[in-house]
Amino acid sequence: MLWSVGRRRHRSEINRLLGLMSPSLLTTLTTDERARLLDPAVPRRFARGDVLHLAGDHRGRVHLLRSGLVKLTARDFDGNETILGLGVPGELVGEAAAIDGGVHETDAIALTDLSALSLDAAVLRDVLGRNPRASLAAACGLASRLRWLGDQARERASGDLSVR
Repeated sequence: MLWSVGRRRHRSEINRLLGLMSPSLLTTLTTDERARLLDPAVPRRFARGDVLHLAGDHRGRVHLLRSGLVKLTARDFDGNETILGLGVPGELVGEAAAIDGGVHETDAIALTDLSALSLDAAVLRDVLGRNPRASLAAACGLASRLRWLGDQARERASGDLSVR
């Protein structure tokens, strides 16, 4: 029970995470919603190169990054890897699969040693379904990632082929 047990010890960690996220999903939650999401959360540590999830997985977990970096990648039919994004502290990784109940579309690999809170995807989906402000914050996070991907695609499409 991350939130209930040892609240004093974890309050500073939650406040640090609240400061990292912008717009913050956690700041849109009521105290009860935050407790419901964070109580069953499991603190996790990953070493560089560890897998958080693979494309096609349906693990039922979302990771809230506390420190470190995650690379989000996809592979083509020949096995060539393309980096589609980076997860940084304060961001959720794997939230799209949690929101739509589908599988992960990317591999999420620790780029550095990192720590994260592993959240129950079903609880996140339920909290988002009951709180429009939290849903909007999650949608803004996904939209930001989508815009970044669009920028990357345009940059690659307009770049010099000999450089690629």
